[in-house]
Amino acid sequence: MAAGAIKSITCRGRHHPPAGWGGLTGFGTIAGSPPGPPRLLARRDLCYKKLVNALAISIVANIVLGLVLFGVLYRKRGSDPDRLTGPEQALAHYRTRCPTANGRVDLAADGQAALLELSDGSVGLVERCGRRWSVRALEPGEILGVGRASDGAIVVSFADFGWPRARVQLSEPDTCQRWLDRLAALRGSVASTHGRRPLRA
Repeated sequence: MAAGAIKSITCRGRHHPPAGWGGLTGFGTIAGSPPGPPRLLARRDLCYKKLVNALAISIVANIVLGLVLFGVLYRKRGSDPDRLTGPEQALAHYRTRCPTANGRVDLAADGQAALLELSDGSVGLVERCGRRWSVRALEPGEILGVGRASDGAIVVSFADFGWPRARVQLSEPDTCQRWLDRLAALRGSVASTHGRRPLRA
């Protein structure tokens, strides 16, 4: 290369790119330098567009997958096939807590619960909770409130964080009223016990 050409490229020990290179060094540009060649700028813009498109497709795919999974879980929960088909089945569930339990059983219309009036005078409950059956003895210290929902179902509130309430939809009005009175009596026995003043000598 001629000496004049070398002088045009190097000046005072600093390297300057030839005219038209736009100050490109590798894949970047020097601050304050003019834009690079149009071909490299177009390639950079194309890479940015591909990256944005890939991110958008990934986000949309995750949203769709989440909605599909939510729909499957909701459908499985709403179509639980396990129902109480008779009093013996309800007693069989309750006997996992009390093996000798026996008495009268009133099944809910939807087969999701049952109230038991046992031969020893106690009251039991069997209810479908999630994907399993739960049983408990209804004692005075456990019932906080008894009422009816807008559809006529009996709603019982418990002093239990893990099982705060139970819902039993009985089809017969007389049976429903009988259980409302029985459960209200259990709750009333707690109120009378708590409101009783201690005896003094």
